[in-house]
Amino acid sequence: MSRELMLAAEDLERKLKQLVAKMESLSRLRESQRTALLGPPRSDNWTGAKRDQFEVEFARQQATLGAVTDAARRAHSQVSKVAAQAALGVKK
Repeated sequence: MSRELMLAAEDLERKLKQLVAKMESLSRLRESQRTALLGPPRSDNWTGAKRDQFEVEFARQQATLGAVTDAARRAHSQVSKVAAQAALGVKK
């Protein structure tokens, strides 16, 4: 692997790591905002069918966000492995 490709792989690895961190942070932020605004899932703050519908949709969105984060985590792992192997090849 050429030096340029190795640098590109390292850059991609770094950016994927940043993406994973930002996605995890977004998920935590959404959860804390929901709790701050609405209280725990079974609070008296907001009850009924609309709350239940909101909670189902929120959970669906959080699951989707988690799936995208997991995909970015897997891509980061794969790029890390390739970058490490490329670094070993360049050092030879």
